Amino acid sequence: DPEKRRRFNRRVSEFGRCLGSALASEEFWKNTDKDRIRRYQKDLKYFLELRKATAIRYAETVDFGAFDAPIRKLLDEHVEAGAPETIVDPVTVFDDSFERDVETFATTEAKAEAIAHRLKRTIDVELGDDPAYARKLGEMLEEVWADYREKRLNGGQFFERVQKMAEETRQRRGTVKDRTKYHEVVLQAGGDALADVDAVFVEQLAADIEAAIQARTIVDWQDDPDAVNRMKAAIEDAIFDWTKAQSIKLGFDAIDRILDDCIKSARKTAR
Repeated sequence: DPEKRRRFNRRVSEFGRCLGSALASEEFWKNTDKDRIRRYQKDLKYFLELRKATAIRYAETVDFGAFDAPIRKLLDEHVEAGAPETIVDPVTVFDDSFERDVETFATTEAKAEAIAHRLKRTIDVELGDDPAYARKLGEMLEEVWADYREKRLNGGQFFERVQKMAEETRQRRGTVKDRTKYHEVVLQAGGDALADVDAVFVEQLAADIEAAIQARTIVDWQDDPDAVNRMKAAIEDAIFDWTKAQSIKLGFDAIDRILDDCIKSARKTAR
């Protein structure tokens, strides 16, 4: 439960600040039983380690440098927890450290949960340029989480499912990352009509449009109405061929926007 983890993190910070202030007090050392002090120190060290392990497992950003400098020094001296650190960038499935990070967990269930949370973070921070796939992956992830929580999947099956999803997502990034310059133009111009279309198919349309433009590019074409019309006709043919091949319906308004915006983009490049 994310809210429980936030509450726990907040209370650990409060406990650390209170203990740090107490350890700076001579009166505290005089009037407090030494075993009780050692218990406080041991508890804080455990809570800090637990907080760090939890943040890593659930791919969350947690600030471990939240204590004031004097308190950090006291905690380092008396608790031996090491200097508080800050986890700034939780891992996504695209990070080089992804597999190494997952292997730090001992059980299959813990590894599966770690992968699932990194998939969720990948959707949130890495797949904004691939909305259709992000939505599909999110639905698949919710489904596999539900199956695991309802005991329809055991830990091993859960691990296999999320591991396969992570592998497919990483492979997909390699497939769609080298996009033509018209990909974003087509995606934005298409609007809702292309919102649920796989990015691989959108890229195919963008590549077909780019090829049509390049094949009809001549010197100063942008100032030649006949050349512009030939280019528009070629782009329109590419769009209709693509919709037929992919069995995708595009309204005339969407087609006109894609056509006009691609010509505008080509004009900018030509000048």
